[in-house]
Amino acid sequence: MEKELLNAELLDLFDNAPCGFHCLDVDGFFIHINNTELRWLGYRRDEILGRKRFSDILVPESRKVFDGNLKILIQNGSLRDVEYQITCKNGKILSVLLNATAIYDRCGKFVMTRSVLVDITEILRAEKVRLELSSQLQVAHEEIKTLRGLLPTCAYCKRIKDDKGAWKQMETYISAHSEARFSHGICPDCMKKYYREYFNEPPPK
Repeated sequence: MEKELLNAELLDLFDNAPCGFHCLDVDGFFIHINNTELRWLGYRRDEILGRKRFSDILVPESRKVFDGNLKILIQNGSLRDVEYQITCKNGKILSVLLNATAIYDRCGKFVMTRSVLVDITEILRAEKVRLELSSQLQVAHEEIKTLRGLLPTCAYCKRIKDDKGAWKQMETYISAHSEARFSHGICPDCMKKYYREYFNEPPPK
C-alpha cells in the first residue's frame, strides 16, 4: 500500500510539475509526456505519443538545431540549457529551455531521452522590452546634452577652458556640450558703443 502511494505521488509529480517532461525514442518520437507539457502544447496524449516527433512541433530554425543535438545527446549522454521555440496546436509560439539526459540499456545501447523543459517565453519577452527601453534611454541620453558644474571662464575674453585644458570660444564650447545653437546680433548697448555715428551721440568720456 505504501509503495502504491509512493508511486502515485511520483506519478503526480511527473504529470503536474511546473515544467514539461517528455521522453523521446531514437527517432525522436514522443514515448512519454507529462500533463504540463500537454497543456502547453494543446494536444491530447493520443495525438502525441508515437505519432509526433519533437522536431514536428519545433519552428524551422529550432528544428535544424534539434537534429544535430539529438545525435550529440545520444553520443555524449546529456544536453544542457538548449533553447528551442515550439509551435503549439493553436499556432502560439513558446520559447523553452531544455535539459536532457540519455538512458541506455545494460549493453550501452541507447533507449530514450529524458528531457525537462522550462517555459521562458515571458522571461525573453521581458528581456526584449528591457533591452528596447535601455536602447531608447541610451539614445535619449546621447541626444540630451546638459551643461553642469562650474565652467572655467576667462574674465577678459570669456573663452572657456575644456577638460583637456584648451581654451575654446564660448560659442564653440557650448555648442559641443549642449543642444544650443547660436545666431549673432548686436545688443542695444553695444550698438551705441560701437556704432555711435548712427545715434548722433558724442563718444563716451
